Amino acid sequence: MQRELGWRMHWNRNAKILLIFLSLALFCAGSAAGQDLGQWTTKKVSVQSEADGQLREVRAARNQGFDRAVFEFADGVPEYMVGYVNPPILGDDDKPVHMSGKAFIEVRFRCYYGENDPEKIFKGYPQGKLNLPALLEIKDSYWFEALQIYALGARKQTPFRVQQLSSPARLVIDIKH
Repeated sequence: MQRELGWRMHWNRNAKILLIFLSLALFCAGSAAGQDLGQWTTKKVSVQSEADGQLREVRAARNQGFDRAVFEFADGVPEYMVGYVNPPILGDDDKPVHMSGKAFIEVRFRCYYGENDPEKIFKGYPQGKLNLPALLEIKDSYWFEALQIYALGARKQTPFRVQQLSSPARLVIDIKH
């Protein structure tokens, strides 16, 4: 009887530790999905990721105090780098990409489509001038194999912030007015 009671107490203690560990892991995983990856900055922001990140759609909209570019993915936000770059923005053919703005944010992704046809997954991005207060234009400047690069033409260099959101997986870039 004493032996059985000791085993139960030991098992209960281990079960409690396991439950605490799992709860903590779930809390951390849940909070990281909507985590603000940084404060407003003008420096490069980059994140490593194991997600394939099949780009589905790019959107842009005005918000109070900032404009927002949203990159939506079919299966997780992939590895990325976001930051201001000096012109010229070069395209697939190493020729300058002409776009609106006096400052340019480059958004680089490592997307893996595997056997999937990117043209069947990707719905597109806003074409032409957006004429938002900060964000003037978005262009697909380079897309070869796993590397996709987008350029965001801004009215001037102002701080931006980067966030990852889930359901669906999105990379959000806010540019201050």
